[in-house]
Amino acid sequence: MTHRLLVSLFGCLLWLGCRATTPGKVGVEKSEQAPSSTSGARELPARTAEVRQSVAPSPLGAQLEAKRLSWTLPSAFGPLPVEIWVPPRSSSQRFGVLIAFHGRGESLKGPTRGAQGWFDDYRLLAARDRLTLPPLNRDDFQRFVTAERLVEINHQLATDPYQDMVLVTPYLPDVLKKEQAFESQPKLAAFIADALVPQLRAQLPVREQFAVDGVSLGGRAALLVGFALPTLFRSIGTLQAAIDDSELDAFAELGREAFRQKPHLKLRLLTSDEDYYQAVNREFSAVLVRAGVAHELSVVSGTHSYEFNRGPGAVEMLLHHQRLLR
Repeated sequence: MTHRLLVSLFGCLLWLGCRATTPGKVGVEKSEQAPSSTSGARELPARTAEVRQSVAPSPLGAQLEAKRLSWTLPSAFGPLPVEIWVPPRSSSQRFGVLIAFHGRGESLKGPTRGAQGWFDDYRLLAARDRLTLPPLNRDDFQRFVTAERLVEINHQLATDPYQDMVLVTPYLPDVLKKEQAFESQPKLAAFIADALVPQLRAQLPVREQFAVDGVSLGGRAALLVGFALPTLFRSIGTLQAAIDDSELDAFAELGREAFRQKPHLKLRLLTSDEDYYQAVNREFSAVLVRAGVAHELSVVSGTHSYEFNRGPGAVEMLLHHQRLLR
């Protein structure tokens, strides 16, 4: 009892000691629209390594430390590395799973560095740590946040604390240019459904709640994979998705078929005020409305950059999906 009181007192002091925030640039704009098996290798990972990851303090009752894993799995594109982070937990605890695809810059860095992009370049775990120890401040968003959005997020975290997920970041080969994207869709979906997900189920403390998201090229991949596997995913998200206006009808048709199979699927498109894909993402939202595909469009502050990935991108992605994977 004494230990719990001390922890509660320390949490209160942390809250009171955090400095006040100042106004940012542009707020969040949302529009909710009303809705009107692949095959592949199932072998064990060719390579499995485990690395301890330093993160925020474990929650009370956690018996097992957080861990970071590196797997290499077979695919139609050749062996693909996958980085995985498992939260601190009790021995009986199970988590939802967020699969996050990186951008094209990481595709060009090669498989190993590319797979590590979300953790090492985009600092995903730093965002997770801050979400577990609110309140957040403007620096947590690389200063890309409005005062209103900051208040909204901190209120949400105060009343409904962040809940961890298993975080999975596969390497995304540079195979999604123009029409090549639709040709590669079945292969990429097969890798997720037939190689990655069975291993997650067999080896990690996960439950049957999956989400997929990605930034820029990764947002393109998230749409292709999510729409190909709607019965697997509870939610699909994109961050500054790299799509072209000539492809919008094709993506919308994939979305319409996915929602026919799973009407309660959740879809969110997130862009930013200085994202050079903002206009096409807005146009895509309008096309989805005409196609009867329910979704949310969010516009936040930020540029199309690593700073965005390390700030609003990581925070907004984690905050969104953890709520839907409970």
